[in-house]
Amino acid sequence: MKKAKRFISAVMCAALMTSAVPFSSDAVFSLLPENKLEGYFKLEKGRYEFLEEYYTEGITWDAPSHMNGIELYMSDNTAWLIRKKPGTIQMRFLLGDNCNNDIISEKLSRYVSVEDYMIWSEGRETALPENYAITSLFIFDTSITIADMKSFCKELTATGGVAEIIATVHADSIDEWRREGLIKSDLLAFYLNEEDIVSDYLTEKGIGFKKKELNKVLINEKPDYYSTAIQFVPDEEMSQLEKVALFNDIYIDCKLDERDNKAYTGWEYLPIVGGHSVELNVYDYADGDANCDDKVTVADAVAVLQYIANREKYPMTAQARFNADMDGEDGLTGEDAIAIQKIDAGIV
Repeated sequence: MKKAKRFISAVMCAALMTSAVPFSSDAVFSLLPENKLEGYFKLEKGRYEFLEEYYTEGITWDAPSHMNGIELYMSDNTAWLIRKKPGTIQMRFLLGDNCNNDIISEKLSRYVSVEDYMIWSEGRETALPENYAITSLFIFDTSITIADMKSFCKELTATGGVAEIIATVHADSIDEWRREGLIKSDLLAFYLNEEDIVSDYLTEKGIGFKKKELNKVLINEKPDYYSTAIQFVPDEEMSQLEKVALFNDIYIDCKLDERDNKAYTGWEYLPIVGGHSVELNVYDYADGDANCDDKVTVADAVAVLQYIANREKYPMTAQARFNADMDGEDGLTGEDAIAIQKIDAGIV
């Protein structure tokens, strides 16, 4: 009994020393370190007209790129653009007849503004017995709490029309982006068969330049693809922003965006150079299972307290932290350990 009292006392002390944090914080994952942007400077939105399209350009592979929080960066020695995207929560559902997109929207709207999520239906999966619909949901407001996420998922599960929910959480990410050409600090480069188009354009604009064929080694050489390009070096020195603006004008005005991309070497490669994602089971997890052993015992409460006291020595996975967040307030606190003990004791 004395040990139990001491344990509860320790739990209460821990509860007083901790505070709530949002779903997109360390409660689930670590945000992108700012040092990923070393060597780049931020371009202010609205200041450079030709850059606005980069802020409002359609839909990317994981979220609309025009959503709040988009930032553009440029380096001093290259004209590549860095697009920093805020975090997103991507959820994938298998929906039966008892649940549909309208039901998802109705329930999610209690927690997130309708402008901050997108539902995408991928179609029916006829190989499954119930002919389930495959649906993806993107939540862009990652200030939503874990408690709200759990409530939302449980409400969907209660409809009886959800066979599976997997959530993939994306932290802030950075895309290194360029058009289907190449811009370096001292050149503008285009495909070999575009030499006349670009030459005529620059001449018409009164821009003097030198040109030569680029070394094939600089470009991925593929069979049946153009593997060479023309380098245009302006006679007068241009800033990186001026080069981007000129490159953009050539690309659009000369309708290079309408060409068949399959006929060209893939310079449009877009690597993610920063960011983090983690898959969470938000469907059939066990509330309070802090050590992910599929049962809830006093060991889970101990795991929470150890994590609170020293997270480096006693780390917890994202799934474990999600499972253990029990008290309705985001972030792990001593109150979560108390809630887990209540489950173990059969009080809840």
